[in-house]
Amino acid sequence: MLQRVMAKAEKPQSSQKNFHLNVILSLLTGMTLSREGEAGPQRLVAFLLDEQADACVTMENAETVRQGILEQLPFLNDINFDSLHEIMRVDPSPTNPYINVWREMQALQYGEEHALVPLSRWQKKSDAA
Repeated sequence: MLQRVMAKAEKPQSSQKNFHLNVILSLLTGMTLSREGEAGPQRLVAFLLDEQADACVTMENAETVRQGILEQLPFLNDINFDSLHEIMRVDPSPTNPYINVWREMQALQYGEEHALVPLSRWQKKSDAA
């Protein structure tokens, strides 16, 4: 019986995790597009860096993480942020309905959730290629 429990506990966890597009876009733009505020991007950075979710870690490593996300999800380079910047310029409040429409349009075009792997595993994967 104990061996069965140990065998289950020793199974390797999946090396990838799904994140909502709004969390990913929040990190890329520096704008709060995630419905969970700053917690979403912090969890994303923590997962990608295999670190604790912390605002300081997020800020210190934001550019490295952005590059890693763009390598893993190259379609993000196709997103046009001009209209979002215009919406935010007019009314940056989270209750602005146009921000919601913009987010929904991106989710319809690119999908709501995307799998990412920690950067250490991604680098090993890309080094092997």
